[in-house]
Amino acid sequence: THSSMFHRLLFAPTSFFDANSLGTIASRFSRDLECVDRAFIERLNALLYNAAMVLGSCVLMCYAAPYLAAVLVAVAALYALVMRYYNGTAVNLRSLEATCRTPMISLIGEALSGLDVVRSYGVTDAFRKEHTDAYESSANALYNVGALQLWFNQQLGMLYALIVVFMTVMVAGLMTSYDSATRSSQMTVLSLAVTYTVSMPVGYLMNLFTELDTFYGSVERATEYATEIEQEAGAPKIPLPWAGAADEPAAATSVADDWPRGGGVEFEDVCLRYRSDLPLALNGLTVQLRAGEHIGVVGRTGSGKSTLIQALFRLVELDAGRVVLDGVETGKVPLGRLRAGMTIVPQDPMVFQGTVRANIDPLCLYTDETCESALRRVGLMDSGFNLSSSVEESGGNMSTGQRQLLCLARAMVRSRPLLVMDEATANVDGATDERMQEIVRTDFAHLTTITIAHRLDTIIESDKILVMDKGRLVEFDTPRKLLADRTSVFFSIASGLGEEQLSNLIMRAH
Repeated sequence: THSSMFHRLLFAPTSFFDANSLGTIASRFSRDLECVDRAFIERLNALLYNAAMVLGSCVLMCYAAPYLAAVLVAVAALYALVMRYYNGTAVNLRSLEATCRTPMISLIGEALSGLDVVRSYGVTDAFRKEHTDAYESSANALYNVGALQLWFNQQLGMLYALIVVFMTVMVAGLMTSYDSATRSSQMTVLSLAVTYTVSMPVGYLMNLFTELDTFYGSVERATEYATEIEQEAGAPKIPLPWAGAADEPAAATSVADDWPRGGGVEFEDVCLRYRSDLPLALNGLTVQLRAGEHIGVVGRTGSGKSTLIQALFRLVELDAGRVVLDGVETGKVPLGRLRAGMTIVPQDPMVFQGTVRANIDPLCLYTDETCESALRRVGLMDSGFNLSSSVEESGGNMSTGQRQLLCLARAMVRSRPLLVMDEATANVDGATDERMQEIVRTDFAHLTTITIAHRLDTIIESDKILVMDKGRLVEFDTPRKLLADRTSVFFSIASGLGEEQLSNLIMRAH
């Protein structure tokens, strides 16, 4: 179950993670999976054992004293009445408890990952109050579950006492009509003894029924993750270590081993939306990026810059149109093969715990000399790092700039013909920004480069500037021509930075 859940989670589209919080996903892989692997099986085994014991005891009672069959029917009706009131409430309360626990788990993750921001903005007290409220909600729900369980056990105890008293009085009355030496007297005493031994397992049996009903919700949620999570187009279906190429979905187009060669990209009337109930994020985008060109992409927030990259990497499938990379439609290429042909340096650098060597070349495809050369080129060796240096979880022992340079070294080693820089310099200092730009201009000069920038000086020396607005292509020309046109959108964006910045951009564009 865990393997299937994790496999489908790995190939889930980005929309799944937009709709499901970290706390929800963590709850599925912790509490729900624990119920499936251990608690549910243990309760099911106990249920079968106790059910067999109760059934056998009831048969023995009826054999010893057939008139007790009527008593058993009455007792079953009483237990069913208690279960009717308890079961529905218990399931709802346990569901509420699980729902209240998820925000608490999410807040813990947010606090750990964003502790610096929380302290910097002085909102520690507000964040503590939010966490306390979430904890109190979870504790209240858990308290109600415990209180209901206590009430249920109390009702079972009362029923047990009533049954024992009733059976004792009845058997005592019946025994007066028999000779103590007769078989009937012995069988009546036997039925009373069996009554004592069967009453307690019946109460435990009722508890097991309720717990199984509750745990079945965890089974359903785990099954949903294991079988029903939407998958990216072309995701492999067999999560086995020995699954080979035969397990990959057949692609309509086979590509050469060295594809892509040049890195030229064409967007042809591309339309894309993140969900069916949302408007188009890309609306009829048509543009051609020639191989070897350095393209800068600008636009205001929500203009579709990052969506352009998601369409290129097929993180979201297109509604209409197509994307062509080196003459091959990307929608017909297996996802793994498509993404292996491109390199991206994201805004939030992805760094893994381990060594610098493992971060630069996770699959061990390149020599130590190649990795060391890239590390030296980005300047990390000057900061005291080497291939055997350790990297803490999430790069905790490195600054943001150093983590970004490590990602850039990874891109240098892979040397794919298409490089995407998704606001890679947004969170780094000025010196690191300049170094990264210099590396892109020199070491990546022969590659097709798409740079999404929040600062215009990052892309002002690009071959062309692509200006986007509301998912559409507004302008696409050289920086010099766009700045020369005072009516252009690019000029209006540049002029908003002030006269000094505008003059500097015009000078660099020329």
